[in-house]
Parts: sequence; structure tokens; C-alpha cells
Amino acid sequence: MLEFSSIRELELPDTMKRVSRGLCRWDRKLTRVKLTRYAEYIGCFAFDECNSLRDIQLPGTLTFIGRFAFFNCASIESVSVPDGVEFLPTARSAAVRH
Repeated sequence: MLEFSSIRELELPDTMKRVSRGLCRWDRKLTRVKLTRYAEYIGCFAFDECNSLRDIQLPGTLTFIGRFAFFNCASIESVSVPDGVEFLPTARSAAVRH
């Protein structure tokens, strides 16, 4: 897990195809994440409790979103999920909870 205290935006490099479990969990100041256009996997709790996160673009290459990856990300207004993405149980219903 990365520990950020003041980072507001995160751009992941093109070489990164997997967002690991809990990568930015509890990062309360993060507002924007730009995933690589080659991202295939977002692990469980990757952005859990990032309640300032407003903007995240999911690439068409994405095939998996882990459970609670965006849980309690109350500032996200909408997310377009590419066709064919697999979710762990409860990931879809608990992705964004206010």
C-alpha cells in the first residue's frame, strides 16, 4: 500500500497492468487517478475509502475489478465500466457507497 499525505492526482505508468490490492486505500486527498491504457486488473480495496476521489477513467483493456475496489468513494459521480469486466461478488453493488 502506498502512503500518500498530500498527493491529489496519480498517473500510473503504461508498464503497470495491475493495480494492486489496497494501493491507495484510505488516501483522503486523492481526487483523480489516471490508469494506464493497458490496465487489466484492479485489486480488492485498491481505492477503498478514497472519499475525495472524483475522477477515474477505466480503460477498455480492463477485465477485472476486485471486491470493494471503490468502496466509500462518495465523491465519484459516475464510472463507465467496460464490457466484459469481471467482478468479485459484491464488487458491483458495493463499488461506490455513500
